[in-house]
Amino acid sequence: MSEPAEDDIEFITAPVRDGLLDDDDDWSVEDEAAVVADAEAAVAALRDNYLVWVREDLAAIEAAFATARENPAARAEAIGRIAGIAHNVKGHGASFGYALMTTVGGSLSQFCRRVKEPDDAQLEVVRAHIEALEAIIVNDLTGEGGATGAELVALLRDAVAARGG
Repeated sequence: MSEPAEDDIEFITAPVRDGLLDDDDDWSVEDEAAVVADAEAAVAALRDNYLVWVREDLAAIEAAFATARENPAARAEAIGRIAGIAHNVKGHGASFGYALMTTVGGSLSQFCRRVKEPDDAQLEVVRAHIEALEAIIVNDLTGEGGATGAELVALLRDAVAARGG
């Protein structure tokens, strides 16, 4: 592709809309820091709500798991529910300081979507993920969970690999 001629190039200045910054605004690093601090405070205030929400998600995962274990005819549907809820857990964890929830929730969701109708050994991999998610919350393993989190992720990765995920 050839370069356009200089007279073919048009620079467009994006318009400023409804109170957003324009050339007359006095915006400083301190203003930006205040906005960031306000946003961080809002997320921190929601952190307690996150813990309530994720516990509800874990209870729903537990109920679906009980169905999968007790009723093989309903196993595929129950595993599908677990995959969907785990996907939501994955999506929210890091936003509230629980990156390890994002990692483990993502692993569980992917595993459930791949195996669809797990055998008993694969159900144990699902169970290990559920126990890991619960342990993260009970032990307040924020961030990636340090060495404990790394070991947990490695164990789950090995279990997934060994069981056809």
